[in-house]
Amino acid sequence: MLAWWLLLIVSLACLGVAGWLYIRARKFLEGAVTTVGIVTDVLREESVETNNDGIRTINTMFRPVVRFSTESGEQIEFASGVSTN
Repeated sequence: MLAWWLLLIVSLACLGVAGWLYIRARKFLEGAVTTVGIVTDVLREESVETNNDGIRTINTMFRPVVRFSTESGEQIEFASGVSTN
């Protein structure tokens, strides 16, 4: 019986968090605008990893740099927070 109540409480908490996240996303989208950006550069990042046997592996990741204009004409350029190999 205790497990059932615990499951109910956790489920309701998850439902509450989901509702809060939904409301936050809706408020953000109400004020957001759409624009077109272009990739101006691709940053190359390398990291070296050594496993337990002493074998070194070089991992190469790529991160795009994007530029776009705001409604007021200001140019914004940023490196993406997401990279890929």
